[in-house]
Amino acid sequence: MKKQKTDIYYFGKNEFNLSPNQNPEKQIAQVYFQKNIQSICGGNTKCLIITTDGQLYKITSRSHEVKKMTLDSKFTNETFKSISHGFHNGLALTHSGKVFFIGTNNEYKQQPLRVINSEPDKACCIDWLLEKDILIRYIACGSLNFFYISFDNVLYGNGYNSEFQLGIRRNQNEPFPLKISENVDKVFSSCNSVFSFFTTLDGKLYGMGRNTSGCLGIGHKHGIGKAEEVKGIFANLVQKIVCTFSSSFILTKDGKVFACGTSHESGLGKETFLFVPIPELRDVIFTDITSGTSHVVAITTSNELYGWGGALQLCQTKTYIKPVKINSTILPKNMEFELSYSRNMTFILPQGLNQFLNSDFLILLENHKFSDYTINNVKVHKLLLECRLNQRPIKEIEQILINYSESDLKKFFKWVYSGNISDYSLIDEICQKFRITNFYKKSFQTDLFSLFKNEDSKNFNLLIKIEDEDEGEFEDGNYEEIPVHKFVLYAKSGLFREMFDKIDENSNSVTDYSHKTIESVEILIKYFYSNKIELTADDDPELVVEELSDAVDYYQLNTSSELPYILKRLKSQFNIN
Repeated sequence: MKKQKTDIYYFGKNEFNLSPNQNPEKQIAQVYFQKNIQSICGGNTKCLIITTDGQLYKITSRSHEVKKMTLDSKFTNETFKSISHGFHNGLALTHSGKVFFIGTNNEYKQQPLRVINSEPDKACCIDWLLEKDILIRYIACGSLNFFYISFDNVLYGNGYNSEFQLGIRRNQNEPFPLKISENVDKVFSSCNSVFSFFTTLDGKLYGMGRNTSGCLGIGHKHGIGKAEEVKGIFANLVQKIVCTFSSSFILTKDGKVFACGTSHESGLGKETFLFVPIPELRDVIFTDITSGTSHVVAITTSNELYGWGGALQLCQTKTYIKPVKINSTILPKNMEFELSYSRNMTFILPQGLNQFLNSDFLILLENHKFSDYTINNVKVHKLLLECRLNQRPIKEIEQILINYSESDLKKFFKWVYSGNISDYSLIDEICQKFRITNFYKKSFQTDLFSLFKNEDSKNFNLLIKIEDEDEGEFEDGNYEEIPVHKFVLYAKSGLFREMFDKIDENSNSVTDYSHKTIESVEILIKYFYSNKIELTADDDPELVVEELSDAVDYYQLNTSSELPYILKRLKSQFNIN
């Protein structure tokens, strides 16, 4: 098996037998996967993985095999963007806003979702959310709870509720998601905790669930029947919150760690009911933090690791009630890492892999439509290569790439055209030659938008003519023109693909008969480049949302398009029915 720089690092109790010849309880170990990993997390008996091509896998503590999760046939085109895992079961979220349950109903005899699933290798879509037309943008799992935030910022939750884990006044278990709060930004929980937190868009932080150890940071350790505001910490400063069994930890956006809870897990060496800084870490800047059942690990800007809590989980011989340094010399210093968890393990993996994925343009590599340059028998698009490779002229690009085989170039161009990482080492090697560091952070969409912002008329090769509905068809200039790139329209719209397949490739104009306003078409074209909808003070939000909602079908946008979900957010933002 080829060893790549994307190999993840981990330490703790090796429940999944990831690298049999290494002892991660004594030192950080490496594990090599055949797939490049975007994210990983686990619970008591299994670990979930999303690869950089959006596929979902799992490893169990019994089989130690990496198995791809199966889906019902109607969901086979779904790709996953995030995962979360509770004590026994987990959730996976797709780019289209669907949530899948991973687990079986006979695990610990729990049926908090009433998902009918007896197949251990199958991920089941939570149909209740689809039936209610609720699309989700954020998920989190507690020990036996599941949380979801919709595109209109409503927090839902379900599962066990004997200790008011769902933040509502009644403490009966809830099999189906129920509404907890509105105007919610993020929700935080952990695989072994029976308490959780959420932040709101107006800058508040709330805690809910068991508070017998004072782990909610609300100033006492009495039980609470509903979500209660956490004072002293502003939600807009919160980057991440993690929890052990009886303590909580906040990582702020400026890299500071605050803690509250019991003396043996909080890192403070004493019990506290309010979030306070950990004295030993006051002068340290952290980039990420994670937790398991009884341990916490945080990583600094220089890739140093600090931990406290359980011994086996920290490569230590005893439990530490205050932070200690973990030997992390194995970690490369020229990379940035993020942390993840299972119940008794800590995972360390390169940060941000595949976060800028956009697969729409891969069709151009497959059928070579509008390609205008060839390197080692691979047809490419000159402007796209130049904008992705730091504006290097195509001749310079060719001089560097000519030394690579056709198969290696196809892997590299897959990243150029989509952000997809199929061979980390190869892509990193080539990008270094173009002085591109941390290539996995280089946004495909940002580079593409730079083409749109370039006002040089030679940059564009097509004009879209928008007819004036009031003046009839194109008589004496009764139309507006928008400059675009043919390959962009071809990649983003089925309508334009059909149009371009019928007309001469050298044609430099097409007609748009959609009867949309010029303003709405311009916003849509800008979305094709930027993947964003930005309204100005002169735009009528209701008209734009109405016209773009129709445009999804009229222009035959790809199923991967995020436009429908962006429009849902705009409807919520501007109170549009």
